[in-house]
Order: sequence, then structure tokens, then C-alpha cells
Amino acid sequence: MGIFPGAVREAALGPDYQQLGKRHVDKIELNYCSFSTKGGDMMSKTMVARKNNGFMRGLIVCVFIFSLMVGCATTPKPLMPEEISKVKKLAIVTILRHKGLGLFDHTDAWHKFGMYPIVAGTIFSASMVDSLGGNPYRLDSQLKDYPIKEILEAKITQKLSEKYEILNSNDLCDALKQSKTDQKLVIEDYLDACKKLGADTLLEVNFSYGVAFYMGEKSSAAIITNISVYDVYANNLLMKKEFISDDYFKKNRIVPDFAANSAELYKKDMLEIVNGFTQIVALEFGLKVDEVFQLKNYFADTRSAVTLSCKKPYKLDQDCSIWWGAKRTIKINEKEIKVAGSTDGKIILLMDNKIATDNERLSSCFQLVKEKLLSNGVEILKVTKFIFARNKDYAYILALNNDGYSILKNYTVEKDEEKGEEKGQSSTD
Repeated sequence: MGIFPGAVREAALGPDYQQLGKRHVDKIELNYCSFSTKGGDMMSKTMVARKNNGFMRGLIVCVFIFSLMVGCATTPKPLMPEEISKVKKLAIVTILRHKGLGLFDHTDAWHKFGMYPIVAGTIFSASMVDSLGGNPYRLDSQLKDYPIKEILEAKITQKLSEKYEILNSNDLCDALKQSKTDQKLVIEDYLDACKKLGADTLLEVNFSYGVAFYMGEKSSAAIITNISVYDVYANNLLMKKEFISDDYFKKNRIVPDFAANSAELYKKDMLEIVNGFTQIVALEFGLKVDEVFQLKNYFADTRSAVTLSCKKPYKLDQDCSIWWGAKRTIKINEKEIKVAGSTDGKIILLMDNKIATDNERLSSCFQLVKEKLLSNGVEILKVTKFIFARNKDYAYILALNNDGYSILKNYTVEKDEEKGEEKGQSSTD
């Protein structure tokens, strides 16, 4: 199981440690590309191609400069179940971060070889050329009038309208842009517009679309999306997360294939990405989604273990130690599992009982808990995976539709402190 990593970080940095995570480079503008960046292990890099004969050279220069400027990743903020229950009237604002096709660096070259810039630059440039397999300007020209913003907004609106009243904010947002032609719109502007509409909640979808390129793989259509949810009247941020389409979609192709037949193949893949993202947003807002998609994407949300504590990302009031994490031991099918829970039992922290765990052991623990919850009528809405370096799983947090922690308590292993003997019962059914 090991020491709870969030506790170590809080102890080392003190109560104001979160403020340290706010130092990051938001944007780097150069001649041939721009970056929207976040540093750390969750670093993502976005490059927007502009037509120029020095395209490849410009990209390499951009990435080289960026590799010297590493910031700290912003901690994601989840949407809590009690906050979802308050949503009645929802306004949706969709913002396309950059016009035109973006290029997303998923080679990991700078992360792996950042200490050797020349090596990293060489590997990066060779991987990009090989992965793309052609000039991205050809694809970009085929997508000149591609209404990706309207498609994404329509899909999200259609899905969320199954549960919420969706208020059309387009007219007010257009009026805002016209009234502030020389100013950049800020979130307060959108919140004011939502108040006029009568919305209680704002969903802001800020995204870039394009092609992701890899090391040793063909490229893939991709979207990088940041979504934020606000309480309109309290002006409070309820949720902030980044979603990368690689987590739930990847079809390897080269740019010439994407660009053929008026970019027919690219548009088909992008529609699949948009549909998948819509399902993810629906999960966040407590809607039921396609069962196959949900099973496939249980672990789409993966974070560093150092961000985990008894207070964040969820408040775990039952059986959680600031040093050791989950304290309660349960036994299902002769396997001991450590668990902790929220007050209402809808959030469960799941850890392996062994000090040195592995991905397979933790996954088997999850399967046992999942089966036990489902057999008692409790559904898992989503799972957040917490990992150490080298993708070693540390813990899972399960978000449920009902109190599942009370069910798991029935399988608690009680230990006699004096005799060291187990007195609890286990379930093998």
C-alpha cells in the first residue's frame, strides 16, 4: 500500500501548496506556431500550424524553446455529486481555441530526452515527419469551412437535454463579442450573460482540434478539450478538467489518407471523437451513457498519485488516513482490499492491501468490488486511476450512483489487536 503520496506533498509544501501549482506558461507565440501548455507529468503541447515555407523548422524551434520552460500542471477539479443535483438550467458556451488545424505532439520525445536537447529535437522532428506522412496544409485546406464548433455544441446539447433544460446562449455571446471587439472576453462576461438567460449553471467547453503525431506510430485525428463548470449566481468554479481524445480514441492514419475525398475520413474519425467526448461529459453530469463506451472508458481519467489525499480530489470522511490512505480492510473471495469512503458512501477509495502492489492485483480488486456493488444494485459512474511513475497503478477512486460504501462495510475484516486473529467474515459468493 505504501505512504499516502498526497500527505507527503502536503507535509512538505505546507497548506498553501496549491498556490505553487499555479505557476505555468499559458502560451508561447512564435512565427510559425503557438503552444497552449501545461507542465509536469500531465504535460500536453498544442501546435497550430500556419502556412509558411519554414513550417518544420519553425515547429522544431518552438518545441526546443518550450522544452526549457517547464511549469506545474493545474490540479483537476471534479464535479461533485451534490453539485450535480443542483443543476436545473444549463447554459453551454463552446470556444474554439485556435482557428485551423492543430498539431499535437504526443511523441513524448521531450519528456524522455529533455536532458539532451539535440537528441530530443532530432527524434521529435523525425517522428513528426514519419507519423504525419505528408503535408498537413493539404488537410487544413480541405477543412476550411469545417463546422467542428457547431457539431460539438449540438452533440453536447442534445445529450445533456435528456436531463437538464438547456438555454441557448449563442445570441448573447455574439452580442458580447460585438460589444467588446477590442477586448478579450473573460469568464465574468459569460456568467453575466448566463444570469440574463436565467441559467443556474454554465458549462464552458474550450477546445482545439487537429492531428496528433507519435513516435513509431501513424498520426490520429485528435481533440484536446478543457471543460469548466460554474455556479452562475455564486460565481464559483465547480469543475475544471482537461480531456485528451487519445484516452478514448485513436485510429492511426497518415495525412494523405485524411485529406483524400474532401477529408471524408478525417471528418468521420472526428465525429467519432466528438461522440465519445459527449459521452464523457454526460458521465460527468450524472447521465447514463452507452454501456459499451462506459466499460471501455472506466479509466479514461488518470492522474498522478501525488495529487491524492483524504481531502482531494474528493473528501473522504470515512476510514481515510492522511498518511496511509484507505484504512478499512474488507475481504471478498479471500482477497483483502483496503477501502475508504465519503460521508454519503457514493465515493470510494480502493487500494490493494499489499504494501507493494501491481497493476494486475489492483485491477482484480476493482473487479471484485465492481461485481459486489452491481449485484446490490449500485452502479459505477466513473473511475479515476492514480498512478506512480512508469504507469504503476496506486489507487482507484470510484464514483457511484448510490451509497456503495455501506455495502462494502459488510465485508470488513476485524482484527483482534491482542491475539492478531481475524474475527470478521468474508464473502465468497
